Amino acid sequence: TGMGIGYRRGFFLLFAPIGRSFSTRVGRTRIAVVGSGPSGLYAASSLLRRLPFASIDVIEAAPVPFGLVRYGVAPDHQDVKNCIHSFEKMFTTHGDRLSLYCNLRVGNSPKEISLADLRSRYSAILLAYGASRARTLNIPGAHSTNVLSGSQVVGWYSGYPSSSPPLLDHPSAVVIGNGNVSLDCARVLASPSRLEHTDIPDEALELIRTSGVRNISIVGRRGPGDVSFTIKELREQFRLEGWSSGVEMDKEDEEKLRAGLEKMERPKKRLMQLLLENIRPRVGEKQCSFLFRRTPKEIKADESGRVRAVVFERPDGSIEEIEAGLVIASLGFEAVLLDGLPKNQKGELQMKNESEVAMSGEGGRVFATGWCAGKARGVIAESQVSAARVATAMGEEVKEGGQDEGVDKIVRSKGIAATGWKEWIELDGKEKKEGEKKGKIREKITLF
Repeated sequence: TGMGIGYRRGFFLLFAPIGRSFSTRVGRTRIAVVGSGPSGLYAASSLLRRLPFASIDVIEAAPVPFGLVRYGVAPDHQDVKNCIHSFEKMFTTHGDRLSLYCNLRVGNSPKEISLADLRSRYSAILLAYGASRARTLNIPGAHSTNVLSGSQVVGWYSGYPSSSPPLLDHPSAVVIGNGNVSLDCARVLASPSRLEHTDIPDEALELIRTSGVRNISIVGRRGPGDVSFTIKELREQFRLEGWSSGVEMDKEDEEKLRAGLEKMERPKKRLMQLLLENIRPRVGEKQCSFLFRRTPKEIKADESGRVRAVVFERPDGSIEEIEAGLVIASLGFEAVLLDGLPKNQKGELQMKNESEVAMSGEGGRVFATGWCAGKARGVIAESQVSAARVATAMGEEVKEGGQDEGVDKIVRSKGIAATGWKEWIELDGKEKKEGEKKGKIREKITLF
């Protein structure tokens, strides 16, 4: 039938057959945006203004739109998700020029659409699909039970489809990494009261409410001066209700930071001051410790194969073993290149310049923005700046007069159960209605 059906909590989600809410426009210049996260949609917004003659098709692999905003921003940071309102307005206002294709992957399998297909059907393609591969620990024992990546934990508490919950029955957890995802994971696991009225799925909230975790160690391989936290997230960690959070720092690192404060730029200075102000012992039943200059060397497992401890090496060669029933390795992300994209010597996307990919052969030009275009780092505001820059370049390069087909025909021919903006609005309404019954922003659908 071409329908996709999901079920959750006593009601069905019925996704309309392909074509019911998709554009059938032909005979005008069309642009494909691969990815419906903030990078892709900010770029689409700018392109709609700059290219009034063009129409845009947004292609998303997930069953629903908004990428990192829906599946990456912590549930207690709802203010960061407010950009969704402007994206919704964009789709509503420009319905004659803007289409959404969810559940549509770019690749070479029978149920995917290839990059070559896109290039033959669009004047330009903008890659904005982010960085989906989490960097992993490459040490003995890294595959022990309950050793997870930061993205796995974030996906679980964000309601990403098919995510598995962590085991939270052990009192000690170790989070490896000194970025905001580490803080998000530690904060969410430690603060069910902050999550009660958010969009966290009920199953995740209930598991956190009954968690046995009482001791969290946030461990960095480098020194305190190299952390990638932002001050808002770090301050939140020190203010968590019911938790005693503090920093352990070598005297040499402490003295070096204090001596260099006046020469630091203001954002880093404030961050370092906050770390220095919180050098203190932890007391009480629930404790969170910030540790530095510890390189993970081995994960030890018990007889059942579950993690029981992490072995770290200090700069002087000494060994430290930290007990843990849960390990979260938040080591950043790297982009996965689509088939047909050129690579540079580092295996990264080969760019012609800041905005355009160095493609060969015939077909639509390919541009890239956001995490898939370079280093997988930065916050949503930085994605907005990058998207505007690339959209400006595309506005100067993409010309009027195309006769592009779009993807409707090939999606139908392959029997791909893609869904569009109309289906998202229906799903959005159901999530909000279900959430309202429970005093929450929404109750996310996690099964599709």
